[in-house]
Amino acid sequence: MRTVLTIAISLLVIGLVCVGQQTGGLCGNVTYENRNQVDCGPLQVATISGAATDIQGVAVPNVCVGVFTETDHKFIAAAQTDDSGRFELKNVPDGNYRLVAKYEVFAPANARIHVNRHSRSKKPLASHIRLAGIDTTSYFESKERYDYFPVRQ
Repeated sequence: MRTVLTIAISLLVIGLVCVGQQTGGLCGNVTYENRNQVDCGPLQVATISGAATDIQGVAVPNVCVGVFTETDHKFIAAAQTDDSGRFELKNVPDGNYRLVAKYEVFAPANARIHVNRHSRSKKPLASHIRLAGIDTTSYFESKERYDYFPVRQ
């Protein structure tokens, strides 16, 4: 009986790990949200990569970054920032999208982006995460290099 129970629990754990990998892990269920008062852009990118930092420039790990279609906000892909706050979403086709970054008590960031994988511009994106509050929003911008993302301990 114990062997059967151990096998069943092992199969359940393996199944949950596989489902988590297929849906993007913890960020597979990221939802579209837009609190922008002004909608700028689109930011021109060849790849969807960058880093998330707080208002003081400290890297924020575990931020969910999701890509959605521009017009009907259908989910395309998601990634989670690593311990250095960096993220990358690969294999997103050329086109117009919405990029959303979300993390617990912080206001979500939402930006219009245009992906052109043949572009010469390799600028990474910076997501500046701010605490949620009245008239406060997080935002994205394009940066020249990752040097702008210091890792503070």
